[in-house]
Amino acid sequence: MEVIEKKGDAYERREQRFKRWLENVPKWHDHFVYSPNKATQFTTPSKLLNSSKAALVTSAGIHLKSQQPFDVISEYGDWSYREIPADTLPGELMISDTHYDHSDADKDINCIFPITHIQTLAYEGFIGSVAKNHYSFMGFIPNPKDLILKTAPEVANLLKKDNVDIVFLTPG
Repeated sequence: MEVIEKKGDAYERREQRFKRWLENVPKWHDHFVYSPNKATQFTTPSKLLNSSKAALVTSAGIHLKSQQPFDVISEYGDWSYREIPADTLPGELMISDTHYDHSDADKDINCIFPITHIQTLAYEGFIGSVAKNHYSFMGFIPNPKDLILKTAPEVANLLKKDNVDIVFLTPG
């Protein structure tokens, strides 16, 4: 888990940048709903990593080139998800999200969606195994109601059904 300081110059710069963004985003998206988390959601793993099944979940708008791209036109965003089989090769993936600079990820998808690295972690015994599927959402969802009520619980149930113990979340 990343630890970010809560005082000092870097903290103040981050806070000011976020406040400016939060003030401006309604100008860009009429349907934006700010939904802050009240607390960090973290569950202590019940198994050792080397006996755990792991999956990737991302909000980077990644999908197979053969799948329908995420809807980047809708002012409401796209709260659907894409299943990505664990044995997918990096060259079979693309990013359709247009709301962030993914030029580095276009060169190496592993920098945002470490699909090759999670396989290596399993091969080396650091984690027990890899789930049969990973999941991708698009991060641009001005009103996350349907994500919260429908698609996120669907993905959580799919992960539970596959007996996934740990999930690595990667943002876009």
